Amino acid sequence: MFLRSLSNAEDERDNVKEMNDKLNEQILELADKFEREAEELKACKKKLQEADNLQERLEQEKVTRLEALREAQEKETVLLAQVRIQIFKLVSRISLMCLCRQIESRQAEIDFTKEQLANLRLRLESIKPSDGSLKDENDTSAETEEEEGISDKENQVETLKQRVNQLETQLKTVSINVRRMSFHF
Repeated sequence: MFLRSLSNAEDERDNVKEMNDKLNEQILELADKFEREAEELKACKKKLQEADNLQERLEQEKVTRLEALREAQEKETVLLAQVRIQIFKLVSRISLMCLCRQIESRQAEIDFTKEQLANLRLRLESIKPSDGSLKDENDTSAETEEEEGISDKENQVETLKQRVNQLETQLKTVSINVRRMSFHF
């Protein structure tokens, strides 16, 4: 019985030892598994930190780029305004030059018309019959010729008066146009 008990105790010891070996083996496996998972967790934490850092850098870069874009848009707006001002000044200068040329042209027309008017007035004065130029009233053929000459001269005078009136009207019209252009100027 003692042997039996010893044998039972040895069997139980072998069972316990076997169980202990299995438990130690499982513990080692769990320890290895824990180390692998701890390493994996550490790698994941590192990746997560890198991702957070990357996201932060990207956010900062986004803010920087948005600020640069806003500044570029402000500069563009300022430059566009300056270009518009320069274009307006250039167009104004061109318009001013055109108006000056038109005024000079109109002034030349006025001067020419005045000169024509003065010449017509001189011709009119030279054509007007003078009192001493009349012939003897008894000479009928001379008188008829003289009447015809006077009649021709009167027609010429009337034509010249009409031309003078036309030129004066043109002169007034051109003067009014020049004043209007000067007013817009």
